[in-house]
Amino acid sequence: HQIPQRALGHVSPIQALKEWQKKRPDLFVKRVYNVTGLDSYPPDLVKSLFMHIEQRRKENMNTETTNPTESSMQENIRDVAKHNWGWLLAMGILFVVLGTIGLGMTVALTLTSIIFLGAFLVVGGAFQLFYAFKDRKNRSGKELTLNVLLALLYVIAGIWVMNNPAMASALTTAIIAGFLAALGVLRIMAAFEKKPEKGWGWLLAAGIASLILSLLIFLHWPSSALWVIGLFIAVEMIFHGWAYIIVALALRKS
Repeated sequence: HQIPQRALGHVSPIQALKEWQKKRPDLFVKRVYNVTGLDSYPPDLVKSLFMHIEQRRKENMNTETTNPTESSMQENIRDVAKHNWGWLLAMGILFVVLGTIGLGMTVALTLTSIIFLGAFLVVGGAFQLFYAFKDRKNRSGKELTLNVLLALLYVIAGIWVMNNPAMASALTTAIIAGFLAALGVLRIMAAFEKKPEKGWGWLLAAGIASLILSLLIFLHWPSSALWVIGLFIAVEMIFHGWAYIIVALALRKS
């Protein structure tokens, strides 16, 4: 029962045990120490300990190979993004340019977005109608009727939106204003519940800003329906563009 010196790192068994105890103290019950005189340690214990350590090392290697950790996946994603930072930068610049142009033509952007919304409703309703008849054998009569009526409603609503973009934008703007008002009230309530924790003031300010924005939209409604949606889309494009630019430049420097 002899262990080759190559396996022990060309040190004595007692020194190898001390090093193993520093690295893996959970494998030892007592402290390893040297005594005077000849070595009297049981060789079977050392050999079994070495085999156990080797087995654990192989298991860890297999686990890392078959189940990649989250950190390694993040590193792969970061490497891919780093090699494609140029495309991300170009996309960010494009969004900023289009958003800036959209600020000067909010009415056209509003009407165009409403027409696209109507087209999406028509296409979605047509697909749902096609799928409902295709899968009619697996549906009951009531379920098939409900799906067909819902699909026809989508198609009719989409056609109406495309034929009346101004009225559709007025209704959409009123819905947006109502959503902002509800969001502002919820934020203010959440801010007072969070008080006096850190950050409650910012949440309160955000809620008040949402209420003010909703009030301004309602005060200028329905004329605000011609520019509110286009303004929101343009500002959103500009913010997204700058976010892409900042991330792309950070990836370039890293």
